[in-house]
This record gives sequence, structure tokens and C-alpha cells, in this order.
Amino acid sequence: MESPLVEFIKYKPEELDKYLESLQNDLRVRTSINTVLSKEVKTSDANTLAINNFIEKYDTTVNKQLNALVSLNNDIRKEVDLHKDLKDKSLQYKQYITSERCLAMKNNLLQIKKLKQELEHFLEERGIQAPKI
Repeated sequence: MESPLVEFIKYKPEELDKYLESLQNDLRVRTSINTVLSKEVKTSDANTLAINNFIEKYDTTVNKQLNALVSLNNDIRKEVDLHKDLKDKSLQYKQYITSERCLAMKNNLLQIKKLKQELEHFLEERGIQAPKI
């Protein structure tokens, strides 16, 4: 068995003090990190609770609003598209009634009316009864 003297000789208090100081520093760093982490966890827990309460309170409302918005969005888009189609058709009508063909027909009808009036006037001047229709 070895004598305790060997252990006594191996003992270096300065080295052990440095080791203890190093451990103490390590413990302070870990404690500091854990304190910060603990605050983050408390904040996260509080935020999680707040978010959960918000979701529970507004889940149905938000879903209804989303569905309403989607529906209104679709309906408005349909109405805007319909409006464009109707305006296009209205423009087509305006273009048609100012087309050469349509204006020619209008002029022919005006000419018929004018000639009919002239003929009635001509016949009346001569004492001839114009046919009434």
C-alpha cells in the first residue's frame, strides 16, 4: 500500500483552485444562460396561452369572415366580368345601329315617310282623298 505521503506530494492547491474557479465560472455561465432561457420559456408560455385564447375566441369568426370574403370575392369578380360583357354587347349594339347597313335602312324608311307625305299632300291639293291606313 502506498503511503499517504505520495498523495500529499501530488496535491497542488493552486491547480485545484484554478480548477474550482473554472468550474465556478462554468456554473455562473450556465446559470446565466438558464436564467435567460427561463425568461424566454415564461414569455413563450405566456405567448402560447395568449395565442391559444385568441384562436379559441376568434376561430369561428375568422372562418366565417374568410368564407364570406371568398364568396364576396367570387361574386364581385363575376359581376365585374358580367358588367364587361354587358358593356361589350352594348357597344356592339351602338356600333351596329351606326353601321352602314342600319343607317341605309333608316334613310330608306325616312325616304318612304317623306315620299308618302309628299304624295298625300299632292293628292290633297288636287282634291283626291289619299288612302288612310
